[in-house]
Amino acid sequence: MLAYDENNVLCEYEENSSIAVCSNCHKLYHRTVSEQIPGLREHEYDNCPYCGYENGSSMSYDYSNSKLTKKELKRLKKKSLLDVVVNYCHRQYITTTCDDCDHNSACPGTPCGNCKQCLEEVHYPSRYPLGRKDYECERMMHFYVCDYTAKYASEMLYLMRKSDAMMEIEKYHVLSIGCGACPDLMALERFCHETSPSKTISYLGIDINKRWKSIHEKIDTYKKSTVKKTRFKYWDAVTKDFTISDANVVVLQYIISHFYNTGQSNKLMHSSKNLWILL
Repeated sequence: MLAYDENNVLCEYEENSSIAVCSNCHKLYHRTVSEQIPGLREHEYDNCPYCGYENGSSMSYDYSNSKLTKKELKRLKKKSLLDVVVNYCHRQYITTTCDDCDHNSACPGTPCGNCKQCLEEVHYPSRYPLGRKDYECERMMHFYVCDYTAKYASEMLYLMRKSDAMMEIEKYHVLSIGCGACPDLMALERFCHETSPSKTISYLGIDINKRWKSIHEKIDTYKKSTVKKTRFKYWDAVTKDFTISDANVVVLQYIISHFYNTGQSNKLMHSSKNLWILL
């Protein structure tokens, strides 16, 4: 259920048969429905206890409506996709070690590894010519998600807020190339919650790295009023022939910097026609 919280922020809540959402103010309220006594029926109204809006009426049932407490709202509130993914990656990271490290010279730093240093090598290859070149370690990727996802999602959210075109779309059909842990989807979920309770998202993420799969499987289990459908393909977007005809939002997640870091800058101008169109 999508509804406003006590701070007037649109949020996702757990479904509950005794709780309704007002069609006018979009706040949650207790709604108890009981059958009227035959022969003593009267026209009863399902009025919102916050704004008084009439959400329905009946000659067969009585409505007993009341406001929810802050504690009840907090208990019903679902976590966002960002919370779900970061919490998952944190659990994975703290319960694993780098004992079976595949780093060229073993993990740098402490005996159990130093994922931040590994990421430094990936992000700045010119400084570390013998260092790790890509996201080749799942434990490092879990660390990466915990360390960077909120930053990347916030960058995208700021951009969405400035886009009139994004504001006008009601049903987002997203093609994300180089999707990784999907910070763009997390940002878009938040953007939808900020703008309208009717907005929905379907999402196709493409990434060449299959090591993201466990995180993608976690995202696939996350279905809500806003995030309707997610799919993932492990393709090379440069060589794979695919269509973007259904997409109304296309995201390139750090694709240009990836080509530069891996010495493939020439592919930015000599890629498949699909990717060239996106650039």
